[in-house]
Amino acid sequence: MPDTKKKADAATPDPREIQGLPFLILLTLTAQGRNVAEHVADDLAAAEKQLEDLGGKVCQMGMTFGHYDGFIAGDSPNQNALTNFVAFVNEQGDFSTETLFGVTRDPYDAGHH
Repeated sequence: MPDTKKKADAATPDPREIQGLPFLILLTLTAQGRNVAEHVADDLAAAEKQLEDLGGKVCQMGMTFGHYDGFIAGDSPNQNALTNFVAFVNEQGDFSTETLFGVTRDPYDAGHH
């Protein structure tokens, strides 16, 4: 019987090696963020500039209703830049974050041709 686990692992790209890492950061306002809401927009603008300085791009940013208060969706050049960006967002103190990162279809499509 063939070892399907090895084949699946070989087709699954390592996110640390992927260039152009898409991500979604879910934001929850902290007590500080709720108390200084007028500064949140400035902090988000500074975060967007930080990501650009790291070689990434914010594709979409907004506020939400429900369990989370907002989101940032974008592309990072690599996992290290994304880690630095998330640390920068958290250091502002306005939000706690939950980060999801993914891959585009390209690495998967390449493994199936």
